Amino acid sequence: MRRAGALSLIILGAGCVADPVFEGTGPSGSGGGGGASPATTSPASTSTSASTATTATTTTAGAGGDGGAGGESPCTDEQSPWFPACGGLVETFDDAAVFAASWVAEGGIDVDGGTLNLAVNMNNGDGRASTAATVELDECQISAELVHVPDSPAVAVLFVHTGMQNGGSYFSMRADPTTLRVEAPGDTLIADAQFDPSATPYLRIRASAGTLYFERSSDRVCWSQVTQATQPIGYTTVTAGLSVAHEVGDPTAYATWDNVNVPAP
Repeated sequence: MRRAGALSLIILGAGCVADPVFEGTGPSGSGGGGGASPATTSPASTSTSASTATTATTTTAGAGGDGGAGGESPCTDEQSPWFPACGGLVETFDDAAVFAASWVAEGGIDVDGGTLNLAVNMNNGDGRASTAATVELDECQISAELVHVPDSPAVAVLFVHTGMQNGGSYFSMRADPTTLRVEAPGDTLIADAQFDPSATPYLRIRASAGTLYFERSSDRVCWSQVTQATQPIGYTTVTAGLSVAHEVGDPTAYATWDNVNVPAP
């Protein structure tokens, strides 16, 4: 459920650490649901530039998996099915009190109206919300619906983070109206792809068998891979988050998120 709400501003800092070892894009394993679960999707073009990462998060009740009817999966061989929510994390942003108890927001955000609005700050700060508790990133997913994409150069960010808040490392998916980028610790761009937020508004990061998969979906049922990377040692206990980030100050830029780990109806 969504309705417009006033935007609040937040300032954050994000740190980085040395880059992990990455795998090239390729087929991913899958599981979950009642039906046969084919795995992976075709990767996007990869590149090697650098960018900045930022983030935000939430934690509450558990999430269920999605199974195929009659023992068959609706997904193609190049897609992955729904996975369980990491740490039972589910957030619809319908209850501001529940959100406040489960998430950490820097500087204030607007959750009125059933969505999370994150604004860019006049002083080049980035709006961010992160889960108050850590979750185990293992055979599970962190997903969210991107409702509003900020104009470039600002980006909407889905991320997972380990380590100290201002000195840890991030993996993130960063979207503007035309491009979806995946970044690793050290602000390293490991993949990018053309992006239409109206066609695939759902983004997720999932972990399986020591590999991180970065995927998108049109319906929350079947997920197509953008890229994958080896999950670094120690990168299983993380906080998750959502944010808006930017390279150039734009006080009008904002990102809107909804439905963290909410399965398809």
